[in-house]
Amino acid sequence: MKHVSILHVFFIGSLTVGWSLGVSSEIPAKTGTSWWLAANVADNSVFDKHLATIEDSIGQTSQFHHLTGSDCQVINLQKVITRIKHQAATEDTLVFLFRSQITKPSDSNQIYFSVADDQLISSRQINQWLKGINSIVLLDCFTVDANLEAFYANRQLLGTAAIVSIFGQPLTETSNLNVVSRLASILSGTFVGSPKVDLNDNRQLALDEVYDALASGFLHPGIFVPTGDLEMVLMKLPAMIKIWGQPDEVSIFVNGRKIGVTELRLTEDLHRLTGNVELRKAGYNLQQLSLNAISKQLGQQNSITYRLEPISVQGQISWSEVETTGPVAGSVEVKILGTPYQQTMSGVSQYTFNRWDQGELEADKPYTLVARGNQRYYAEANFIYDGFESIRVDLKLKQKTWFQIAQIQYDLALYEDAIQAFQNGIEDSLEFPPLSRPFTKMLYDSFLKTLNQVDVPATYLAAMAELAGRQKLPTVAKAYWRETLNNAENGSLVYKLAKQKLRDFYLIYYYMIAGVTLIFLLIIGGIVYRRQENKGRIHV
Repeated sequence: MKHVSILHVFFIGSLTVGWSLGVSSEIPAKTGTSWWLAANVADNSVFDKHLATIEDSIGQTSQFHHLTGSDCQVINLQKVITRIKHQAATEDTLVFLFRSQITKPSDSNQIYFSVADDQLISSRQINQWLKGINSIVLLDCFTVDANLEAFYANRQLLGTAAIVSIFGQPLTETSNLNVVSRLASILSGTFVGSPKVDLNDNRQLALDEVYDALASGFLHPGIFVPTGDLEMVLMKLPAMIKIWGQPDEVSIFVNGRKIGVTELRLTEDLHRLTGNVELRKAGYNLQQLSLNAISKQLGQQNSITYRLEPISVQGQISWSEVETTGPVAGSVEVKILGTPYQQTMSGVSQYTFNRWDQGELEADKPYTLVARGNQRYYAEANFIYDGFESIRVDLKLKQKTWFQIAQIQYDLALYEDAIQAFQNGIEDSLEFPPLSRPFTKMLYDSFLKTLNQVDVPATYLAAMAELAGRQKLPTVAKAYWRETLNNAENGSLVYKLAKQKLRDFYLIYYYMIAGVTLIFLLIIGGIVYRRQENKGRIHV
């Protein structure tokens, strides 16, 4: 339990600029009533406005009493305190907020408070009144004494705990600095830059929390210290729902309506928060929480924790049973195209992507999964990522030719891989199937660039000749077939293919000449026949 005397606080404060109390340990919940007695010797409407704000903030379990101006007499103060003590239970607390002029005679260790009719009350007398009840004293006072430091000589603690504020000028000249105005501003949220008051989120304000909030950014020109048991609860705050967990910045929806983002604290209209709560964050599975068992009593915190699991893209890898009679050895590479995510599997058939540490997938965007194994086993599948539900995509590997793989790679915009697959294919066979027109054009341009820069095997020359033919460039194709024939090993498959292609070119040429000759002869024959026929008619 924290106890700080005025003298002790002054000593520490004189050594350390900006000293404030540390955060207290969590305070056990108490069910007692808070009794407030606000005594203001001066009749001040500004003070009454701030006091009304405090009264609105202290909650339904508090009882509030006022004594102002001429009513603030010794007898009345004693009567109200005595009546509260008779009505209060053991666990109740009396908060005595006292605004007055004070003085400390040089020949006394007591502080004296001025009340109505210029009567004086000593600090010892106030403590006698407060004896027998847990009490917090909030002093918001001023003095005309020249030596403010003399007040630190007072060794009399006020109540069980207190916050003491003493100005060297009238309170009317410090309307924005005094304890009442700052406390009202903090509790109502109008204090610019107001710190978090409920430091441990237990919905009960201990005196050290209140002091730290009041002292934040506040250079008090006089005396401003806490004393006594600083873990005393000043007031209970409205019930709160705190929703927090991993990850943060999760959107909270109640009955389809977004109410905020975690870490989220809710204190208003808790009676409307019924039913299920849905937690949403792109890249994580949806989670449902229930709000049916929350407490709405003052001073109660309802802590709701969560842990969202990352969305996974997963599935089973299998091989086509038709195309293989046994297990395919080696590893399988699985990747999500257009992302950095890929994994290599060996000895397992289940793939899983669930660590999105290099960037999350985009919601409502289509993606393509590709799996590649050895022996030209290949599979692909598409999925749309919605951002909130895990996805399962099973892949069946089928053995394909290099040319089939090349066309697939081109369709997936993996152009370098497509060219490499085509090159692998022509190493096995030059009889490649029809490819798409854009892919054929790309291969032709790529081979043309390569052939102009380096010497290549006859195989590449033959492929270039075939690509030129498919590009409707017969003259170019014939030239490359002739070059292939000149560079290929005599009797090799490439040599025979080039010889056959050139023969086909010549046969086409011969057929074209024969056709033209035949047409020419038919035309000449027709002309001769018509001339002879015309001569016979003239003779007759």
